Amino acid sequence: MLKRSKPTYFSRVALIMYALVFQPLIFANQANASNTSHASYPTEKVKGSLVIIGGALRADNAVVWETIVKQAGGKGSRIAIIPAASGNPQRAAEFAASALNAHGAASFVVPLSTRYAETDPSKTPDQIQKNPYWIAQIQQAQAVYFTGGDQAKITKALLDTNGKPSPMLEAIWSIYRQGGVIAGTSAGAAIMST
Repeated sequence: MLKRSKPTYFSRVALIMYALVFQPLIFANQANASNTSHASYPTEKVKGSLVIIGGALRADNAVVWETIVKQAGGKGSRIAIIPAASGNPQRAAEFAASALNAHGAASFVVPLSTRYAETDPSKTPDQIQKNPYWIAQIQQAQAVYFTGGDQAKITKALLDTNGKPSPMLEAIWSIYRQGGVIAGTSAGAAIMST
């Protein structure tokens, strides 16, 4: 009978490194190889990239942050940060902005979260997702980055009251179809299905 040995410290570290660093890079540009589309969108070839990142993304994971910025067009690329999933969207957005900007991005935060609405009633997800100012900001971006948290909050924030794609979601899809990047960690990764 074969006896299984316990995983060594090195093998556990290697597995974690694969999951956190190399696996997200494998998915970058995979969108060009396949043609999946949201059910409410016509089937068409997309030019964009997905950067799908496992959870617990750290600020010192330069490979991932650099990949997002590079895929978005390099230094100076405008990256919209959507912290809708987070229980503390302000902190999550500041963390992502700091990391992205440290690697050359010109990121900005879209205040799309029910938490923002708790402190400012003019910032309900329904109002933000239809706001012409925020739609224009998204349209001028080369990438969108979704923070971690609860993916149901992202879905709820980007669909209108009838469950249809909001103008903001339409703008995000447009970025992706035209060659932009959609990136996300944890819940931000989980929403990247059809």
